[in-house]
Amino acid sequence: MTDNDNTILETCIGVINSKLPFSLININNSNDISIDFIKHRIESYELFLVEIQSLLLDHSILDHQLLWLQSLITLNKLLSVIKLCSKDFLLVVNHGPAINDKLSQFKKRVVGLSIEFLKQDQKLLKKFIKEYQELFQELLNVLKAEELSTTEDFDANILNVIKIILESNYNEYFITIINFNKTIYYLNQSSFLILLPPSYLFAFITNGKIRLSEFIDFYRFTSFNLLSVGQFQEAKAYFKILLDNPTIKLSFYNEENLLIDNKREDKLINLVQRQEISLMYILNYLLSSTSYQNIINSSNLYQKELQFLNKSLSNLLTKEIHQAASQPGSRHSSVLSFQSLTTNNLKYKTHDYLSSIIYDGSYKTKLHNIVEITDVLINFNLPIFFDKCFTIQSSTSYSNCLKQIAKSINQLSLQNLKFNQNLQIKSINDLVDSQINIFKLSKLLNE
Repeated sequence: MTDNDNTILETCIGVINSKLPFSLININNSNDISIDFIKHRIESYELFLVEIQSLLLDHSILDHQLLWLQSLITLNKLLSVIKLCSKDFLLVVNHGPAINDKLSQFKKRVVGLSIEFLKQDQKLLKKFIKEYQELFQELLNVLKAEELSTTEDFDANILNVIKIILESNYNEYFITIINFNKTIYYLNQSSFLILLPPSYLFAFITNGKIRLSEFIDFYRFTSFNLLSVGQFQEAKAYFKILLDNPTIKLSFYNEENLLIDNKREDKLINLVQRQEISLMYILNYLLSSTSYQNIINSSNLYQKELQFLNKSLSNLLTKEIHQAASQPGSRHSSVLSFQSLTTNNLKYKTHDYLSSIIYDGSYKTKLHNIVEITDVLINFNLPIFFDKCFTIQSSTSYSNCLKQIAKSINQLSLQNLKFNQNLQIKSINDLVDSQINIFKLSKLLNE
């Protein structure tokens, strides 16, 4: 940037700050947060939003890009902080819905302004990289902040607009791309994935341009998103690099470490996140298998990940049961519900991404649909596996994925049987669609 650019930027910041209500200054440093605190900040933010909208209305985007850019950074950043401060109050029956409605209105207006701005020709993208990175990050923070379950979905156009910009400027914004791919996964919007080659980040990790945690997240969420959109073969390369990383090897999560808090700060990936990686790798391994032999003679890595997930999650669920028994009413237990939440039907909005069962699933759901399923796979008891998958009543991304796996294995089994016994089967797909499994078919053939 030139000195003139800096001067213009500082002038824009000065104009925006002159309209900032006192109560919104240093809001990040507030320790005493009450319902009155939240209400006052919401009122102040609404006044500030009206002031900024009026300011931008008088200044066209093409002629005043820096003013728009800095205004949107400030609006998104303040909204993100207020939403974070308001999180716990959303579940308070007398205040939560009203607070949520106000914040949702703000989000809709700010996201709308952001779309309007970003759709224009961004002449300053390569000159004000730091500022654009901040805008994208604050926008993503607003989109992923906690809301009530009744909140309407945001305008997904914002993700498409951001994606178009980042894809065209990936060398300057690769860190932002990592955060973007992470956000879209947890918002169940994997179709917006920005795909970079598996080897793209190797040079950056060696020259210190990215942190190891960002390196891991790149492969973690690229593989998760690819799996979620059905690109199983493509996901394999990213899973391989991810699991080859020595900082997340399974020996770091042995039984002794399971006795320690699963959110230890000295781990780049905590226990629950490591279980999520195992689960997603297992799903992709099964879905990417192209022959029955791949499943019968599965890889050592698959077996290790399978056994780790089964044992560690089983131990963790047992630990949670014991904690729930000693701390009745704990809102942190996966087997007990937050009493006021249940009574008043106020719940946080959840997104049905593929591994959400790891974080949001109840004790019973995780026991039946992960621990028991992995038990069956370890013992390679496919008849029970088929029955469990095809009889799951829920219709979530995860349960549908299990049914897809059962169908795939069933088809590979039938193809293998047809090849070995030279059967004249006209349509394997018809057999698969009718959910007949290989063992029932084999029994019929032998009668």
